[in-house]
Amino acid sequence: MKLAKKLTENNLSIIMDFPGNTIKQREWFKTLIEACQVEGKLIYLKVADEVCIKQILKRRQEEPARHKFDNEEIFYRIIKYFEEPSDKEGLGLEIIEKESF
Repeated sequence: MKLAKKLTENNLSIIMDFPGNTIKQREWFKTLIEACQVEGKLIYLKVADEVCIKQILKRRQEEPARHKFDNEEIFYRIIKYFEEPSDKEGLGLEIIEKESF
């Protein structure tokens, strides 16, 4: 959090790729935004499960060492806990809906 605060104090933007599958995980992000006194934006890529699986399989081919975690079984285990973000969370939500990437 200290590094993020220092960067934003110097007018630098920060792009973070972090797990925000649940409201609780996104609360951490909101705390960071508030501590840095900046405007945040949460970009939610809203796609069908099949698109996600296709991306996982592609990444698995590109990075074979990830095969234990990049697979359909793990995807379906994780997706059970997913809570779709909403504007009520106050994170500057931007939803991108696509059929493929």
